[in-house]
Amino acid sequence: MLIYELYVDFDGQYARLSPYDELNQKESEPMKFVWNNWGADDKKIADFVPTFFYIVAKEEIADLLVENFAGIQKREVEIIEMVTDEKKKKRLKWYPVGVPNLAMLEVTKRVSILPISTVEVVEEEKNGKIRKRLKDVTGIAELENGAIIPREKGKGFFISRKEIGNCDFFHPEDSSFCLCTEKVKQYIESKGYTNVYFLEAGNIM
Repeated sequence: MLIYELYVDFDGQYARLSPYDELNQKESEPMKFVWNNWGADDKKIADFVPTFFYIVAKEEIADLLVENFAGIQKREVEIIEMVTDEKKKKRLKWYPVGVPNLAMLEVTKRVSILPISTVEVVEEEKNGKIRKRLKDVTGIAELENGAIIPREKGKGFFISRKEIGNCDFFHPEDSSFCLCTEKVKQYIESKGYTNVYFLEAGNIM
């Protein structure tokens, strides 16, 4: 069974978000974001909104995914308005007006990967503690200029079925990759949501 990375693109055709005061955000509160003009050429809001390292979607989509799949939860999103003048907002080609309710999807399931996975894990010291971090994974599919570069045969993440259990979304240990099953891919693609891609990333063994 195949594994996919749920990937939200940054090609510039949609408005994009950045975390606001990220280090001081509390898990019990809504995740705060600001609209970012870096590389954004349009104020249109996609079904899946480009952010840095987070999955943000329109709230009704997030609700459907949480209702239908295991391994994720919804977190509220709060947009910090850095531009308050309504006339200026309309002039800025990257600043959205009339924003729909948005929500963040947090993956709650972490899984161990099998030794045959083609990954590089490094150890880093932080606050006197040693932690592992997945630095790189080779051979998985990638998105380049709107086209998907296929996965290399025999490479990527390999995860046991026992590890995943009944979850459809999961993070590999020591990483922030948002991985999912083919069931998620088929469901989201059938809805025709914008700005979300599925990149083949491995196998469930």
